Amino acid sequence: MKKLVILGILCLVTACVGTSPSSQFYTMRTMDKTNAPVVSQTVSANIGVEQVKIPYMLDRPQMVVIGKNEIDVSISERHRWAEPLSIIIQRKLTGDMSAVLPNAQIRNKNYALEKFDRSVVVDISVLTATLGDKVTLEAWYTITDANGKTLARKKFTLSEPVGDTYEELVSTQSDMVQQLAIAIAQTLAKTK
Repeated sequence: MKKLVILGILCLVTACVGTSPSSQFYTMRTMDKTNAPVVSQTVSANIGVEQVKIPYMLDRPQMVVIGKNEIDVSISERHRWAEPLSIIIQRKLTGDMSAVLPNAQIRNKNYALEKFDRSVVVDISVLTATLGDKVTLEAWYTITDANGKTLARKKFTLSEPVGDTYEELVSTQSDMVQQLAIAIAQTLAKTK
């Protein structure tokens, strides 16, 4: 009887110790410079891209999706960003803008005292995703000169269909941020 109780306890402990699926980590790919649609060859400014502001709900390692009723929110423990989403987007914007403005010197602006000919501030107000439906990106971007004078302030809005997987979600979001980078680059090319 004692052996049976011990065997039962061991079975319960073994069942509780099972392995959970491992997490998958994601980042956004930067545009391939060899196939990039060049916006301008004449922009040669030193441009700093500040860290992107994102909604608080997205400021976490886990990926967030919205239900089709636009009320339910799912936070995936298995699907995570490899680093803070705001940094991933900042790096992608910097890389993509460098691809479409090949003669500009574009880099992340990480310190308040860094001086640039132009600075870009991006505030993403909406980045919602519903798997199997769509992704919506709404952002304001501001371009300032070296003295802090606002040269341009524009709103960017885009909605795209998305598949059922997190891989498709990341790919769609990456493409949308690329379109944002191109829009910012086009505005930079028009600022004097």
